[in-house]
Amino acid sequence: MILHYFVTYRCNLRCNFCELWKLGQWKLGQLKEELTVGELEEHLPIFRELESVVFLGGEPFLKRELVSIVRAFVKKYGSGLGVCFITNGQFPDLIKKTLEEIRSFHSYLSCSVSIDGTKEIHDKIRGREGAFDKAVETLKMLGEMDIWKDLSFTISPLNYYQTYEIFELSKKLGCSFSTRLAHDLDHQTFTRNQLEIIDGQLNRIAEEKEELALEPESFIHAYYLRSIVEVYRTGKRKVPCLAGMNFLILDPYGDMYPCFNSYWCKEGYGNPEMRIGNIKENSFEEIEKRRVEVVKDRLKPWKCNRCWNECDVSSFKVIK
Repeated sequence: MILHYFVTYRCNLRCNFCELWKLGQWKLGQLKEELTVGELEEHLPIFRELESVVFLGGEPFLKRELVSIVRAFVKKYGSGLGVCFITNGQFPDLIKKTLEEIRSFHSYLSCSVSIDGTKEIHDKIRGREGAFDKAVETLKMLGEMDIWKDLSFTISPLNYYQTYEIFELSKKLGCSFSTRLAHDLDHQTFTRNQLEIIDGQLNRIAEEKEELALEPESFIHAYYLRSIVEVYRTGKRKVPCLAGMNFLILDPYGDMYPCFNSYWCKEGYGNPEMRIGNIKENSFEEIEKRRVEVVKDRLKPWKCNRCWNECDVSSFKVIK
């Protein structure tokens, strides 16, 4: 099981495709209480087995208790637990200090930094001048620390033509490259011409990955890249969705959902139909019963068939 844990919704950026930061604004009497380290330690046994945990937000490195939170997970699940951070990369010094402290007791670390275009485009999307330079600085710093790093590029109508260019940047920086369409429940709409350009660039990237492939995962990722536009166009997934089975979402307040898209609803965030339970309020048996119900009766018929992300092909075992 892979757990994606939104440790906080607080964020220093104002990205034009995301409103999570609004949930993390410090307004007296309006902000819900985030899980404390003590509450997390008490209720972690609800997750019987975890292969890895992904810490994200908001901006996870704004969470003051982040080191203690990671320590709690490692104490419970052992040194083999994969620990990953998804960050906007705006605080290279803070990130370095935090990772050094974590690495003093756990070495299985990785970090994904979001870059959504060249300097001008990225800064526009992220709502802050200089955001691109900080993100690149963070990726270089991770390389110096010898921590596995990934450049995460979300394709939108604002940056679709730069897909291959940012892939080239990832190679220059010596990091992995991940990407997906910003299709979240039709928030983003692509024209036929845009999709053709995207498909051409993704196939070019896939060819390079196949030519240089040293591991089976490279071919799996190439398969994923070649399928992105096809799935968007046809609405037909390549493999069954494993949300709620192979991975779960935990929000800052202890609520659980099958995946990020199932968390979203027309009214905002926190779709009650998809809520599995709360780790502070529900027992393991209650959460398991509800999880099966959500996956079987609600998630499968749900209109998210254009969702196609790296999590769908994270293991070549699921490809038929």
